[in-house]
Amino acid sequence: MDILSDKRILEKIIEAPDKDVVDISASERTPKIYFNKNQGTIKLSGRAMPENARLFFGPLLEWIEKYVQSPQDKTFARFDLEYFNSSSSKIILNIFNELKKIKGAGKELHIEWHYMEEDDDCLESGKTFEELSELEFQFVSYE
Repeated sequence: MDILSDKRILEKIIEAPDKDVVDISASERTPKIYFNKNQGTIKLSGRAMPENARLFFGPLLEWIEKYVQSPQDKTFARFDLEYFNSSSSKIILNIFNELKKIKGAGKELHIEWHYMEEDDDCLESGKTFEELSELEFQFVSYE
C-alpha cells in the first residue's frame, strides 16, 4: 500500500465520528470498515495491524460511543478479522465493551465472529473477547 492511499484512509478515519455512514476500504494493514448508523450495522473485516492502533481505531471508537447513545432497536456487529495485532486487540475489546451499553439500554445486539474453519487461534480470540466483554457471540466458520 502506498503512502498516498494510507493518507486517504487516515483522512476518512478522522472524519468518521461525524458521519452517519463510514465506508473505508481495506489496506494491507487495516481492515475494511463499514458502519451505518441508520441500519444499526458495524462491520470490520480483513487485517487489523495499523502502525498506530490508537490513531486508526480512536475515531472509530468515538463513532461507536456516539452511536450507543441512541442506537437502533437492533444492532448487528460483524467481525471478520483474519489477523489483528496485540495493540488492535486491546481496542477491539474496548469496542465490545462500548457495544455492551446497547444491551444495557434494553436494545437488541447481535454479534457475529467470523473465522476460517481451521483457524483455531482466531476462534479462541473470539471466545476470549466474548468472555471478557460478557456478550454473546455467534461464531461463523468458513472455508
